[in-house]
Amino acid sequence: MMRNLTKIILAAALLIPTLHPQQANAQTKAHALEMRLGSIDSMMETFYLLADRVGRNEEAKQLEKVLKAGTGPNGIQGLDPKRPMGLYGSIGPNGVDSEAVLAVPSLDDEKMLSAITLLASGLGGQVEKGKGGGAHVLNLNQSPFPIYFRFEKKYCWATLRDESIIAPLKLPDPESFLKAQPGSLISLKFDLAGVPEGLRQMAVDQLKEKIAEARDQSPPEETPKQKELRLQIASGIEEGLVAFLKEGGALSVEMGHDKASDEIFASTQLIPKAGDELAKAWNNLTDAETIGGGLVKSGGTLSLSMNLKVPSSLLKSFGAAVEELRNEALEKEKDPAKKELARNMFDAMMPTLKAGKLDFGMALTPSKGDDHQTMLLGMRVEEGAKVEDLVRKLAAVPTQPDGDKVTLDVGKASGIALHKVEQGANSDQGAKDLLGTTPGFFAVRPDAILLGAGPDGFAKLKDAIDSKKGPSHLFACEVAFAHFAKINDRNLPKKKIEDAVKKSFGKDPESDRVKILVESKDGLKLSFRLKTPVLTFFNEMDPNKAN
Repeated sequence: MMRNLTKIILAAALLIPTLHPQQANAQTKAHALEMRLGSIDSMMETFYLLADRVGRNEEAKQLEKVLKAGTGPNGIQGLDPKRPMGLYGSIGPNGVDSEAVLAVPSLDDEKMLSAITLLASGLGGQVEKGKGGGAHVLNLNQSPFPIYFRFEKKYCWATLRDESIIAPLKLPDPESFLKAQPGSLISLKFDLAGVPEGLRQMAVDQLKEKIAEARDQSPPEETPKQKELRLQIASGIEEGLVAFLKEGGALSVEMGHDKASDEIFASTQLIPKAGDELAKAWNNLTDAETIGGGLVKSGGTLSLSMNLKVPSSLLKSFGAAVEELRNEALEKEKDPAKKELARNMFDAMMPTLKAGKLDFGMALTPSKGDDHQTMLLGMRVEEGAKVEDLVRKLAAVPTQPDGDKVTLDVGKASGIALHKVEQGANSDQGAKDLLGTTPGFFAVRPDAILLGAGPDGFAKLKDAIDSKKGPSHLFACEVAFAHFAKINDRNLPKKKIEDAVKKSFGKDPESDRVKILVESKDGLKLSFRLKTPVLTFFNEMDPNKAN
């Protein structure tokens, strides 16, 4: 039952509301593809840094020798190694009439022209210099089309087949075209607005066909309410993705190295057209602020938060499917006492389940003077008084002698009752290794269940009772590897782990962080940031590497 419920929640929350998309607006001409590469100097600097972090300096030096052998000791003549380069293009209705332009920074136009001429000669080709302001022509036996290039705006612009594509008045401003955030080494944007409408319609037709096939495939033992919800979800997927294709959404990818924070960063984002129904739907996948976001703090061993909302257009069907699962589970239970207990559990949790909101947060922090961790966990609930009443009913149910023991009302914080859980002999050994054997404590606020466990669990719980809501993300995670490795990697000698931590993070204890974010504001975005000393740590933790 819980497996089916989980599938329903995740499927419904991640999909777009079943709203009718607006008609596509008239398009302005746009590049289907834009790509930016950082300067030669910045890319090589990052390459050498990463090689140093993983102990591959000698290999990096060998590669440098190979590159200089091919380009000469001073690099490619005329090329500016301090400015970025780029590529942009558009897709023609017939494919073969597509256009692409390469932009390479020029430090000295005449020297770069000489270098291109020399390269062409080495490949059995030739360069015809432009006349009267026309573009130069590079003819190569290896290319079925002539390559046109010209020097404008401190860049060399090159294209195939049609000289007019790089006419001076058609060239973009390099400063705007190649603008990027600090540290960006590669960025790419694919914009559907630059794809001919006919090609996009072909993609729409194929998408509808695939979704129709999936719609007709009913899972085994699917109930009527589950089918109704599944079909509504399928319609939401279809309408949302059709809107994305027709109205001109975009995909962007970016990677780089932030010198200020010494972090490698990477991100990918699906960007709907601003203001359309799909953009509004994605913005509404999360709350403005969340309970989980308020609990987690940066700097611990591990922090994790999630926030997902079932779209409002699906809530009715979602609630009906949840209700159906409840009734099915109660009908299958024949033991009167167990059925009554299950009924009480459903009555307490149904308001939360039918609300269709997942709001969760967890934080692990090192305990002072102890090798164990302290865990703080919180989850949003509706009608917390019902959940508190359920807790008291469950505490009255007899348990096994070696099971966990619950003691109610061991204290209060801001008027909220605090309860204690003592581990029994059959408690999970992994939890004992992580958190120790001290009791855990929990409380039920009107809007949340909170749990504190580990040596500092009671203090953390009391502090959390008055915690405010915090930033909202679909998913957010931060890991501190100096602490995490000590509790996670039990197959390596303790000294090896300690030595790896000291070598990698000894100069800066905060340099062991890795962060992952999934956001839905202004499009669905996955981003990743990693402190570069973490790469050294991974290399030092290699089981095959000698101590």
